[in-house]
Amino acid sequence: MAWAYMIEIKPSESCDAGEWKCAVTSFEGCVGISTCAVNMDIPRNYRKPRFMESLHAVLTEEGLVSFECKVVGFPTPVLKWFKDGHELKPGDVYQLTGSNSFYNQYSK
Repeated sequence: MAWAYMIEIKPSESCDAGEWKCAVTSFEGCVGISTCAVNMDIPRNYRKPRFMESLHAVLTEEGLVSFECKVVGFPTPVLKWFKDGHELKPGDVYQLTGSNSFYNQYSK
């Protein structure tokens, strides 16, 4: 009986280029390996994302902290935000604790 398996890489990036392998092992211990070379053609007008201004905190008139930075790249870079190594998700709300310093710990 034949089985079909698939892996999707979304979105693909230039670092996804290279040799990919799939290894299968039977219950008897027989191993099979299949390989595929992936070449990525990056359009000439694409530009690697880079920071024009580092991340910094700004206290708004409403008393909220706004984090800002400037990034350039083409196509438009995808930004991800992290706090203590954990990715922030839409709808997450954080609250400044302690005194009015920008550099205090944040808690969810």
